[in-house]
Amino acid sequence: MAAKAPDPADALAAALADLAITEFDPATQLLEAFRQVASARNWGVDSPVWRKNWNLWFKQPYTAAQNPFKDEKHCAYFDEFGTFVTNPRSTLEQQFTHLANHQGWVKGTAKWESEHDRLYTEKGLHQTCGEPKSAVDGPYNAYFDKFEDFNPSRWKTLNQELNDLAKHQGWKKGDEDWKRERAELFGAEFATFFGTEGTLKEWQKFCASVGVGADLPSITACKKALKSVFINIVNVLEHERNADIPVIKHKNFNSFLKYTKAGKMFPLSDAKENKFLKALLRKLF
Repeated sequence: MAAKAPDPADALAAALADLAITEFDPATQLLEAFRQVASARNWGVDSPVWRKNWNLWFKQPYTAAQNPFKDEKHCAYFDEFGTFVTNPRSTLEQQFTHLANHQGWVKGTAKWESEHDRLYTEKGLHQTCGEPKSAVDGPYNAYFDKFEDFNPSRWKTLNQELNDLAKHQGWKKGDEDWKRERAELFGAEFATFFGTEGTLKEWQKFCASVGVGADLPSITACKKALKSVFINIVNVLEHERNADIPVIKHKNFNSFLKYTKAGKMFPLSDAKENKFLKALLRKLF
């Protein structure tokens, strides 16, 4: 006699219990249960891991119309900035600070003040700005797709993410597999947020992220602006992953070097494949 196939509802309930989501009601529809699991495990909407699990539980392909997060309230003000991703763990003021850095608005300037005021007006608020977007929104790094059953979390630092992955895969820190995958992970993370070609748009996005200007007119202007600051690329990536991690602008090269050598060294092996990244790296020794 063939074994009875497991009930998807039972499997989801077990998954929720494993994640300590105790408020799950067995009567809750599968869509809501899936939403809770996806949020807890940081599955990117429509990412491969999202689609794989969707097919498992619902026995049909995922479509955008079925997105369980689509009606979730969020601050409409931020929707005007297409490349900006809100952070569900940040306060409204923290999100605005991140947006200001992203856009190159300097605190205290007329632009910063006007946008800050607009955010807190009734028109900008729309009564929903205290409820940020879902945790699964934002750029998705497809690097992780090759690791079965590994669930990345963009709220962790890159080194924390790598440590979790190494433990999952059985890599020993410093061995060849670890070095190779570290380089690939860091390179893929940079490409996810900033691209690979070094176009003006990519340079502008990077400059906005580190707070030296959002709409500089040329690549030359971007390079000139970046020469005046000492910033660590790993730190910038972690800021993009989690807005609560600030971009650190070091006062001098020695401070920058000390910080970089303390676990924030970007692997050079992957930089050769990304001409934009290669142009940003500083010679340290």
